[in-house]
Amino acid sequence: MKRRTAWKILLAGIWGIGLFLNSLLAQSLLVHKYTVENGLPTAVVNGIAQDSTGRMWFATRMSLSVYDGFQWEHFEIVKDFKGPDYFAVACDDSGRIWTVVRYPRVRIFFYEGGTWHPLPEPPVGFEARYFLNGFAVTRVEGRTAVAFSVDNIGVFIWYNGRWHTFSQQQGLLSNEIKSIAAYQGRIYVATRAGLSVIENGRVNNSWNEPVNGVALMGIAVEPSPQTGTPRLWLHGKDWVGILEGGTLTHLAPGLSVPSLKWVILCPDGMGGVYYGDSDSLAYFRPGLSEPLPLGKRNGLLANGVNDIFVDRERNTWLATVNGICKIPSLRFRNYTEQHGLLENNVTAIIEQAPGQLVFGHRNGLTFFDGRVFQKHAFPRRNSSIRFTRISDFSKDNRGNIWAAASAMGLLKITPDHRIEQYRVPSGVISTVLVDREQRIWLYTTGGIYRFHQGKFVPIENNPLKRKYVRKIFQGKDGTLYFATDSDGLYTLKNNRWKHYLAFDQELGNNVFTVYEDIPRKRLLVGTMGGLYTVAGDSLRKLTDASPIIDRPVYFIIRDPQGRLWFGTDNGVFRWDGGAPVKFGIREGLAGPETSQSAALVDHSGKLWIGTT
Repeated sequence: MKRRTAWKILLAGIWGIGLFLNSLLAQSLLVHKYTVENGLPTAVVNGIAQDSTGRMWFATRMSLSVYDGFQWEHFEIVKDFKGPDYFAVACDDSGRIWTVVRYPRVRIFFYEGGTWHPLPEPPVGFEARYFLNGFAVTRVEGRTAVAFSVDNIGVFIWYNGRWHTFSQQQGLLSNEIKSIAAYQGRIYVATRAGLSVIENGRVNNSWNEPVNGVALMGIAVEPSPQTGTPRLWLHGKDWVGILEGGTLTHLAPGLSVPSLKWVILCPDGMGGVYYGDSDSLAYFRPGLSEPLPLGKRNGLLANGVNDIFVDRERNTWLATVNGICKIPSLRFRNYTEQHGLLENNVTAIIEQAPGQLVFGHRNGLTFFDGRVFQKHAFPRRNSSIRFTRISDFSKDNRGNIWAAASAMGLLKITPDHRIEQYRVPSGVISTVLVDREQRIWLYTTGGIYRFHQGKFVPIENNPLKRKYVRKIFQGKDGTLYFATDSDGLYTLKNNRWKHYLAFDQELGNNVFTVYEDIPRKRLLVGTMGGLYTVAGDSLRKLTDASPIIDRPVYFIIRDPQGRLWFGTDNGVFRWDGGAPVKFGIREGLAGPETSQSAALVDHSGKLWIGTT
C-alpha cells in the first residue's frame, strides 16, 4: 500500500434501477472522470492523497498536481526528459505534503512554506526505480518517519535525520517485498514469506505467527472501530482477509496476481475493502456473496488501478493509466438500456417470484431474473392506443401480476410471462390493487371498478366520480386508501367512506402515496406539498415532528432495518428517527426524480428504486 490517511463509510442502496452490492452484472456507476482534456498534465496517474484543507493531490508521470474542486495547479519538482514519474504522494499529521520521484533516481521531497525541500538521497541504486512499490508516512515519538519499499531490495526509512535500511539481513522475513503500510509509528511489511513489522528501529516478526509465513501480495491498515488498535487487511496469493487481535480471518477470494506484481488495498471504513492491481479492481465486504469486480464495464477509465483513496467526503478516487476516476458512492448501482432494460424510464417495479423482477415502462415491460433481462415492447398496431405507460402493479396469490397500462387497459401477466389484455369500459386505467381477499380494484377515468370473472363491475354510490385517483392502497386492517390528484385522501372501510383534506395549501391535496407508520401510530401521506399526516378529519403537514420533507413525496417504503425511504422529485431521503439523510446525484444516483409505483424491497431485503 502506498499510504492511507482517511477512512469513511459507504452505504448501500439502489437507483433507477440498481441494487445492493451483491450482483456481478456490469451496472453503471456514477463516475466523475479527470483526464488531460480537463486539467491533468498526463493520463498516467500513480498516487493520491488529501491534504488538511480537503484538496486532492495526485502523483502523475509529469508532475505533482493538486485540485481544489475548481482548478488545477501543477508542480514540476524534478526535470527529466523521460518524465520524472512521481510515484506516490502523502500528507503527514502536520499537513506537509510528501512525494517520491522515480527518475532519474529515487528521491523524496516535502512541501513546506511554499517550497519543495529534498531529503538526502536514499542509499539505493538507480535500479530501485523499477521496483519501487510502497510509500508511507507516519509519526514516531513526535517525529515524522517516511518509508518506501523496493521489491527484492528492502525498506528504507528516513527518521531522526538519517536513512535506515531494513532487509533480510536486518531481520525482514524476505527481501521480496510487495507493499508497506504505516500506522501509529509502525511500518507493516508484506513479503513473499509473510508479515514483518518495523517498530522502534527493529524488526518484529511475531505478527507473522497467525499468517504462518504464507506469501503476501498486499497490505493496508486501518484503526479498529471498536478499539482503535490496528486492523490489517492482507492479500495473499488468492485470498483477502483481516488480521486483528492476533487472528487471521479469510474473507473472500483475491485477485489472480503474478508473483512479480503486488496488490493495492484500501479499506472503506465500514468493514469493506477495495483491492486491485494494474489489470483488475474489486470491492468486497462481509455480507456479499462474492467480490464485486469493477472496471470499464462499470464506466471506469480502466480495468486496473495504480492507487485507491477514500477521502473525508466519502468519495472513492482511483488513479489509473488513463486518468482519475472519482466515484461519489457505491451505495447505488444503476441499470439502464445499455444493460438490458427496455427503457431507462422505469415507472413501476414488482417481484413476481423470489428473484424474478418485472419493471414497467412507458411502452412495455422488462423481465429480470437477476442475471438476464428480457424485453417486451408493446405493439403499435392500433394507432388509437398511444398512451401505454405502466403506472401500477399488483400481484395475486397465484403469482399473476395485474398491471395498469393506461389506454391499453388492464393486463394480466402470468408466471410464464404470458400477457392477457382487458380493455376497460372507458378512459384509461391509472391504478390496480389486489386486496387480501383477492378482489381486484382499479380506477379508470370512468370511475372505480372491481374486476371479477372477466368483467368490470362498477362501484356504485362512491364519492370519487369525476375525481382522478392516482393510486389505491390497502392498510393492515383492510382499509382502502384512494390517493387523488386534487381532492385529498379518501378511505373505504366496512362500506363507509371518509374524506381527508389539507387546508393549509392546495398542493397538500395532490396525494401520491400513503404509509401506515405502525410503530408511531400515525398515517403518513406523501403529497405534492410535502409530507403530511392524518390529524382528525384533515391532512396536516408535518412541521413539528420528524421527518419534515417539503418536497413532493412520491413513495414511502420501509427497509429491513426499519428505516423509512421517501422518494421525491429531487432525490431520496432515508429516515431512521433522526434527521432525514438525503441521497442525490452526488451520492451516486443516476437522476433525481422517482416514481410512486417504482420502489420495492425484494425477498432478500434489497431496495429497488426506479426513475422517470
